[in-house]
Amino acid sequence: MLKLFIPCDSVARAVGADQVADALQREAERRQLPLDIQRTSHAGCTGLSH
Repeated sequence: MLKLFIPCDSVARAVGADQVADALQREAERRQLPLDIQRTSHAGCTGLSH
């Protein structure tokens, strides 16, 4: 399963992160591909680098 981390902080949302996450989810469903989208906050992003 592919796991994607897409930010959900206000800046990311202002530049379209919600639309990107929705489009990726729809396309994965259309192609019947397993996809796990994890929405991260600013604090969650710092944990990804460790």
